[in-house]
Amino acid sequence: MATGIVKSSIIFPTPSGVITQDSDGSDIPFNEKLPLGMKVGDPVEYDVKSSSNGDEASNLKPFTGPIEPADEGTVENGTINGNLNVGSNTYTLSGATVTGNVEVKGGKLILKSGATVHGNIDFKDGASLDIYNSSVKGMIDFKNSTDITIENGDIDGDMDVKNANAIQIENGDIDGDMDIKNMSSVHIENGDIDGDMDIKNCKTSSVKNTKISGDLSLKNNDSCAESGNTVGGSNSGCN
Repeated sequence: MATGIVKSSIIFPTPSGVITQDSDGSDIPFNEKLPLGMKVGDPVEYDVKSSSNGDEASNLKPFTGPIEPADEGTVENGTINGNLNVGSNTYTLSGATVTGNVEVKGGKLILKSGATVHGNIDFKDGASLDIYNSSVKGMIDFKNSTDITIENGDIDGDMDVKNANAIQIENGDIDGDMDIKNMSSVHIENGDIDGDMDIKNCKTSSVKNTKISGDLSLKNNDSCAESGNTVGGSNSGCN
């Protein structure tokens, strides 16, 4: 059985609709009524059959189990029920939702266009994490990897970033603490940090025009810039 999200459905003049496939984000048509109680936006499982007009979905059923996506590809506006494991390739969630945690080992993860991860992101020995206009309801643990980019991202938990290359946050909303250590480059601008921010032992660190409700500590960084920030707790600045 294949899985996807019901994109559209009509009954008149004949039952038909479209499913967005979880496998690659493409659309596949169907020509039957949705099962009782189902509506546009619901996850669905189905068979794929060939017709004179190409492949179409049939035998539609409500889907409640976890999606097992390919290691590399895009899920667009779909729902992954449970946890997602990403290996050595690039995985993109475009407007899609993960109800559990995401673990990345060796690969690259991109969240964009309103994607949501309801659990934590555990990123180890990977390439990069890009978050654009998307949210993570849990925490981010990022170690021994390369780069993090967050633009208009919303992180509800803590961020623990160590032994990586670069982190760049612009217009990021972090509801927890930020602990950043042993990085080549740190640049945070126009952020909103509800907890403490601790940046230590980095080659370059820059925090500008950011609201920090807790303490700000910038210690033992080779190069440091700090300006235009609002700090609710103690501010040790660049030292």
